[in-house]
Order: sequence, then structure tokens, then C-alpha cells
Amino acid sequence: NLFAALRSSRVNMHCAQSSDMGKTWGPVQDIGFKGHCPYLYRHSSGLILLGVRIPATSIYWSTDETATWKGPLQVDAHTGAYPSMTELPDGQVLFIYYEEGEGSGIRAAFLKVQGDQVEMIPSE
Repeated sequence: NLFAALRSSRVNMHCAQSSDMGKTWGPVQDIGFKGHCPYLYRHSSGLILLGVRIPATSIYWSTDETATWKGPLQVDAHTGAYPSMTELPDGQVLFIYYEEGEGSGIRAAFLKVQGDQVEMIPSE
């Protein structure tokens, strides 16, 4: 199955699903929260992670194949854009995004997936 997160500037994000590798899509549905620049990542634990930039750089996660979402876990109070994630060999998630605006830069955070929870790993 494929899952697409669809952003909006005026209403909550929406989503659609395909069971035929994207040839056809089911109805568009309200995902239940606002978000821009969605990035989806499946962790080796099976959790599906969704990084967004609005209302702040945050992550949501699903333990039931996107039927419901937990979170948000705020990664940064600064509005970031176009997050990306990858899983490191120890299971941690490297969450990377860039700042918007003058003097913008690249930022990163580390996340820990444990059971059905996601938490920030404090930076040293």
C-alpha cells in the first residue's frame, strides 16, 4: 500500500491511499492536523514517521499503518522546511531540515524510537 500526505496552507493536511502501487487512489481524507512539507519514513520497528514544518518543526508517528497518528513531538521551535530522515545503524533517526529566512542554515536532531513512542535525544 502507498500513503500520500497532502499539504494545505488553509486547512489540515489530507491523505490518500493506493493499494495498486499508485495506479488509482482512494478518497482524500483529513489527516487531523496542520502540516507543511510532509516527509514520510518507515522505521525498522514498523512505526511510520511523518516530519512536518508547521506549526513548528515536528514529528508525528503511526503505529497502525497511518490509521491514527500520535504526536506532535516538537523537534524545533523554529520553523524548518523540507525535513528528511534516515535510520542509523543503532536504530536512532537522524532528522535533518533547513531554517527559512535570512541567514538560514541546516539543522539536525536525533530521535529515539522505543516501542510505540518517539522521543528526542538531547544534544551534547
